[in-house]
Amino acid sequence: MAKKSGSENADVQKEIAESGATEPNAAVKTAADGHQERAEDTLPEKQAPVVKSVHTWANEKRLATWQTALLLKSSGWLGDKKVSEEDFTRALAVSLNRKQGGNNG
Repeated sequence: MAKKSGSENADVQKEIAESGATEPNAAVKTAADGHQERAEDTLPEKQAPVVKSVHTWANEKRLATWQTALLLKSSGWLGDKKVSEEDFTRALAVSLNRKQGGNNG
């Protein structure tokens, strides 16, 4: 196989750019206006979960004061800690379903 000179490589790259050829594994979508987009550019982005303070979630869920205190104590959180609704709900379930009482085996 003959080695290509720098000018031949530039010609090949120019030809690829003009023809619109892309990487073999990248799916290309051509819009009506001729604009091309890669498939990975058009994938929907995952939205970050809504993050609020523990006290805000507790107020929205209408928790009693003792339930909020129990949640904060059992999870080791401060009231201004920002968490997602999923994390809040999981921590609340753990705190409310935990074993209560003394050393009763």
